[in-house]
Amino acid sequence: MLAAVTVTALDGRDHLVRDTALGENCDDGRYQAECGTWVVSASLCEPPGRPCALCECVAQVRTRARAVSGGGRS
Repeated sequence: MLAAVTVTALDGRDHLVRDTALGENCDDGRYQAECGTWVVSASLCEPPGRPCALCECVAQVRTRARAVSGGGRS
């Protein structure tokens, strides 16, 4: 399973942000979601929105690829 958190962005969609992305960009408060959308830490206060279909698709592809390759982190 993809280690990620759901962040509601200003576009009203819930985006998946990998836990590694949260650690990489902690200085400026901007995080890149799986679909490429940039979200800001202020959006962590937004109520849940509709799931981002592209983030969900990327997460499924990564999970399947990891299963095929033997379970390593991608």
